[in-house]
Amino acid sequence: MALRPLKGIAALALCVATVAPAMVTPAMAGLCAPEKLLRIETTNMSPGIQKDSFAAMPKVLYRLGSRKARLEEQLDPAENIHMLFVMNAPRSWIVDLVSKKAQLVFDPDPTPDIHVPIFNDNKVPAEIVDVEFGCEAAFIAHPATGHEASKAANGSATKHFIRSGPWRLTLVTLEGSSTPRMALLLKDEKVVNAIRYGAYQELADVPEGLFDPPAGIEIKEPPAPK
Repeated sequence: MALRPLKGIAALALCVATVAPAMVTPAMAGLCAPEKLLRIETTNMSPGIQKDSFAAMPKVLYRLGSRKARLEEQLDPAENIHMLFVMNAPRSWIVDLVSKKAQLVFDPDPTPDIHVPIFNDNKVPAEIVDVEFGCEAAFIAHPATGHEASKAANGSATKHFIRSGPWRLTLVTLEGSSTPRMALLLKDEKVVNAIRYGAYQELADVPEGLFDPPAGIEIKEPPAPK
């Protein structure tokens, strides 16, 4: 079993592990490994999230290939922390930009591929957890994905979805665009989680140091293996 050093970081949890599902799902059609650098900005719009809270602040995810990711959070004034998560497998750094300290985590798995589920919760079926940021297009195009036309405030929209028991994952795109605008997780037809995409960009160049810890950070090494 591979390490999961960043499990549970909101809806953008970065996991260094291969989920072992019980069935073939859209996300399992192939390893999620974007060929070009993606920049994805999201906001948690889930029920119960206060609009002025830290949980509702935008987050930025960068993803490239199957082993590189970077998650940038905003400053949390209540906790006085500013978290940055950098993954360049097999190494990951959990960084606090306020204290300028970081924890290095090493994944000993021989194939330390990164998984970035849109919805990551131990209550959610594996086939839904398997749907990842960065591979939304593959999910939408998969023959197991259903599609429903609907109306939106700024034009027509399409809902792309899968079901698993009482659960349903839906990605929403607008007419003329394949870029997701919303991700919804429903249980018994009630929305329990909602993620709004503020930006979804494919970048031509990879900025130097993007998948390395920032300069000037004190890094705590992992304990030596026994």
